Amino acid sequence: ISSRSRTSQYLTLSAVMATARRSRSPRRSASPKKGASVSPVKRTWTDSHKMALQTFMGTGVLTESEAKILHRRCLTAFQVPLDSTTFPQFIDTINKNVKSYHMQIRKGRHDTTGAFVYALVNTAESHITKMAADYAENELDLFRKAMDAIVESDNGVITSTQFLNLSTDLKKMTKDEAQKLLKNLSAQKWLELTNGEVTLGIRCLLEMDQYIKEKYEDIAHCNICKDIVIKADVCPQCNVMIHHVCAAKFFQRQEAPKCPGCSEEWIHPIQAVLTEADVDQRRAGSQSGNTPRIRKHRSHRN
Repeated sequence: ISSRSRTSQYLTLSAVMATARRSRSPRRSASPKKGASVSPVKRTWTDSHKMALQTFMGTGVLTESEAKILHRRCLTAFQVPLDSTTFPQFIDTINKNVKSYHMQIRKGRHDTTGAFVYALVNTAESHITKMAADYAENELDLFRKAMDAIVESDNGVITSTQFLNLSTDLKKMTKDEAQKLLKNLSAQKWLELTNGEVTLGIRCLLEMDQYIKEKYEDIAHCNICKDIVIKADVCPQCNVMIHHVCAAKFFQRQEAPKCPGCSEEWIHPIQAVLTEADVDQRRAGSQSGNTPRIRKHRSHRN
């Protein structure tokens, strides 16, 4: 994160914390009325929540297992009993306290690995200009071009070479600078770079969901979960599209999978349904080229 963006984030964090401290401090001039209720949001906002929020501001995106580990560490750091609040309650308390500052920790799912992730998103804006604090105008232009190319492609990906070639018409940007930008966008989860292929990252899908729907009005949606589709399997008969993970869950009990749109045979290989531990192991092994488990089924393709 750029120094300018980080400064603005911590200014916001300071404001949230200051408001929370004031809300917790009782007024000496007035006593609460008998039977009056105390806001549970204000009462439960603690240093452990502040620590978690600060971590999210620094990292942006955490996997579900990482977020749960963070939850336990934050409670332990301030000697709060681990059974005092569940993980969903912990996240909900943070969200209720930062809502007025147009921030939210939002849960999403990686449409290929199936990993659930949590991302701190800006809810005040839903377009690319929210990235202006981190990136120069020509860098945003290249990101826009990459988004267009990815969404309009047949399989939801472009090659890293195609990404670099998109920078040709941009002013004051060399191929080396474009390569550096690609790595940065990938590290920040705006894009995902895997084995030379580039697609939209989980942070982009979570934070710019509304922007994507508005700009690309004809963008496809998964037949199962109804979320937008970037990478998916497509039925050759009726063009129904299904996320790989959604297909794994939908077809897991079917011996001979049928397309939910036309009832024809589903010809694509089906991944095994992954547990959270499987997802973490797969994520760790992705750098070594490990492939996902595939459930085989009979196919009549020639």
